[in-house]
Formats: sequence, C-alpha cells, structure tokens
Amino acid sequence: MAGAIDVRGAAELQRFFAEATPSLERKALRIGVRAGARVIAVEAKRRVPVVTGNLRRSITVKAKSGEEQRRKGEIMAIVTHRRPLGNHAHLVERGHDIYRGKKEKGGVKIGKVAARPYMRPARETKRHQVRGEIEKKIRDWIAKQNG
Repeated sequence: MAGAIDVRGAAELQRFFAEATPSLERKALRIGVRAGARVIAVEAKRRVPVVTGNLRRSITVKAKSGEEQRRKGEIMAIVTHRRPLGNHAHLVERGHDIYRGKKEKGGVKIGKVAARPYMRPARETKRHQVRGEIEKKIRDWIAKQNG
C-alpha cells in the first residue's frame, strides 16, 4: 500500500505487545491505527473542494484486517468515502473528460474538468504525524487498561 506506515520501537509498547493476549493486541492496534488514519481524514476534509458538502461528509475511516493480515497480526486503516455521498470522489480527485452523449456510443468530447486533488496531498502532508498519533493512542489505551 502506498500510504503504509510501519510503527516500531518504544520499549513500553513492545513490552505490552509481548505480554498481551492476541485479542488485546488487536484491539490496541485497531484503536491506534484508526487514530492515525483520522489525522489524514481530518486534513482531507479540510482540503476537499465543497459544493454541496456531500463529499466532505462522506470521508470516513475504516479499520480492516483480512485473513492473512490477522495471521501476521497486522491491521490497516483506510481513509475512504461512504456511498452514495462520495460516489464522485474519484472524479474530483483525478479530474475527468466531459462528453456530449454516451462515450461508448460515439459521444463527442466537449471539455475536461481539471483534477482537484485533496486525498493524496492530505496523506503526504500529514504522513509524519500519523506514527506519533498511533503511538500516543496506544499508550493512552494501555494506561487506561492498567488503571
């Protein structure tokens, strides 16, 4: 994944993960990874062009772990768009051509809408803050669990 960030280090975090049960470990990772992705989501919401506000409202964070990731103890978070509000996100992010008639049926290209990227720049500008936010959230969660 292009936006992947590897979090290692911090002796207390490593000690917790060495002693934690798999379910506690997954929960801590999920909480931390979602918090890191929220940093990017907030920046994307700040940068997104607004006409009706639907695209901004559609930006959300989803934590996922497939079967292979679960075996490896990996969790990932995705900053994405809820449907149907964000159905046009890719058109705004990358730009698109305008056709008169159906393109597939020989429609005529009459113009182009320029790209107005917001998700990629959000990821690139906030990437350095994600790791710190993940570590902070996991530390806070561990402290809360330990009383």
